Amino acid sequence: MALSFRILGSGEGDRALFVQADSGKEVTRLLFDAGEGCPGQLQEFEVLSLDHLFFSTLHMEQLCGFPYILRRRTERGSTPNVLWVPPGGAAIMANHFGGYFWSHRSKTRRDWEIRQINEDWVDHSRLSPTDRFSAYHDLSTEPAGEALVTMPHCTVRAILLTHLGPCVAYRVDEASRQVIDSSLLKEHGLTGGPWLQQVKDLSVESGAVTLGEQDRDIGELRALLMREVPGKSVAWLSGAVLDKPSYKGLSTFLHGCDTVIAMAPYVNADLEEARKNGHCTARQMARLAHMAQAGELILMPPNHSTEAMRQPLLEEATAVFEATRFPDITPLA
Repeated sequence: MALSFRILGSGEGDRALFVQADSGKEVTRLLFDAGEGCPGQLQEFEVLSLDHLFFSTLHMEQLCGFPYILRRRTERGSTPNVLWVPPGGAAIMANHFGGYFWSHRSKTRRDWEIRQINEDWVDHSRLSPTDRFSAYHDLSTEPAGEALVTMPHCTVRAILLTHLGPCVAYRVDEASRQVIDSSLLKEHGLTGGPWLQQVKDLSVESGAVTLGEQDRDIGELRALLMREVPGKSVAWLSGAVLDKPSYKGLSTFLHGCDTVIAMAPYVNADLEEARKNGHCTARQMARLAHMAQAGELILMPPNHSTEAMRQPLLEEATAVFEATRFPDITPLA
């Protein structure tokens, strides 16, 4: 099992986050935001097999790349079309779908599930090609649970923030996994072989394996040789104003997260300007990562930023939280 991610975009434009959770038997693919040009950096099969698309907010820089996905997945796709949006987002997405002239009712066109995240509940609706996406169908509401999405090998959680309007931060946690501890193999005088694969295959609930001339119970060997390893985690914050309440809520939400990826495009001297534009400073974000005991902070610099513009942000952040870096995106000269 492995959790991996790729930050999409360039040093000159919008960004998005692609997360993949691979159990070894099944792969879950998640996309967070869809900035201009970002979905086009995915392989075609990755776009067509997305399990969920999450929007942090519906500003232009999060939404401009969505038509690329809409065009492909309305006609094709191997998974249901599921969109998650912040409060008020369902109406914006309905307008977006209605902004095209759907020239015919193709039998191959697929519905879109819209799930709007609110403080304590989630609104569900469906847009259908049968009426050219002109009306909501199957309206319903359900209480918000601890996790938005729970799958066998990962979960997605969310917290509401403010970024010139409603905004959502997301966190993906890989499920813990059972692994063979090689030191325990040595301790018990055992060596590897085909039998070890049988022990590792947790889909086999019971049975026996042959070690030399002796049959050993699989359950007994698992208890003897396997240990639980915590899964990896990654969080995505496209922008937010940080004040005392949000610090407290976010530090709890992000606690122990391996990688926090966040937009913080201002130095602390420009704090008032940052607040006016719905953002926080690099120092504030680094303080949050420190409070949350995160593994690392990947700081998203401003769009169209040069190296000279980026360096003060990194210096301020690393002074508070040393494990801060920029993403592997080529900046402007």
